[in-house]
Amino acid sequence: MNANTAHANANVNDTTSAAVLEELRRRPADRRRILFTGATVVTMDPGLGVIDGGDVLVEGATITAVGRGLDAGDAVVVDATGTVITPGFVDTHRHAWETQLRRIMPDVDDLGAYVMATLAGYATVYRPQDMYIGTRLAALTAIDSGITTMLDFSHNSRTGEHSDAAIEALVDTGIRGVHASMGPHFGEWDRQWPGDLTRMKEKHFSSDDQLLTLRLATLATDEIAGPALAYGPELARVAKDLGIGVSVDAVFGTSGSEAVLRWAKDGVLGPDVTLIHSTGLTPEAWKANAVAFAGSGRLKRCADIAAGATGVGGPDPVVSA
Repeated sequence: MNANTAHANANVNDTTSAAVLEELRRRPADRRRILFTGATVVTMDPGLGVIDGGDVLVEGATITAVGRGLDAGDAVVVDATGTVITPGFVDTHRHAWETQLRRIMPDVDDLGAYVMATLAGYATVYRPQDMYIGTRLAALTAIDSGITTMLDFSHNSRTGEHSDAAIEALVDTGIRGVHASMGPHFGEWDRQWPGDLTRMKEKHFSSDDQLLTLRLATLATDEIAGPALAYGPELARVAKDLGIGVSVDAVFGTSGSEAVLRWAKDGVLGPDVTLIHSTGLTPEAWKANAVAFAGSGRLKRCADIAAGATGVGGPDPVVSA
């Protein structure tokens, strides 16, 4: 079957048609050529802009050409007329291991109920294989939704095996992502974290040229799970020694604002530290956050569109440096 035959037999509105998929499977991944034609292409390139009736040529894992009327050659042609092709979206905060818990807790209506049902309940009986299933399902559904990069805030690292399973699940889906590792809030666990980050980096993240990277995940305060999981100079030192970034969850309200000011005073608030939620913070905390990021050219906030639903405050202004 040649490219033209695959194209002719395919439903032009169905890029998963049997003919197209069969032709793709015949080709080794590193030599696979796919030409998407006739789409509205959002390039994010100032020089190209949005191309109506545009084509995108993918060779192996690389986009090699964007434009109109591209030569198909031996590529598998997918008629993308009526669709929009954009760069993949980035999900900066997902607790992937929880994915199989969807729709089984209808009475969870605020942050406190979530903590008790999930972190103090289901999390305590998770096995490594449960971590794998949830994390893989999260990554696959992300890809299916157009999300090609995902930070997994994996805060149920009960053993090294739990962490390995979560990482392997991301690898097996082929998603570009970040494994942000944190110990669990409640229940019995091996207390291997954060020391186990060294082993994880050596085993899974030895190369700088791979789809996955490693971060240290932590909480803003000790209010929920105690001081061992709360960010401060000790955990900052662990991350610095390993050369990895830090993702801090549950940064909101008065206690979160006080924590931000404390980190700034201690010198552990900088471009490698990402604050999640950042709702209900004081102006002083926002200013400290902006100062810490001054000159980095990066945005210092992980937006939380679910703030109202979780009961942790409304949206705050974004501070960019």
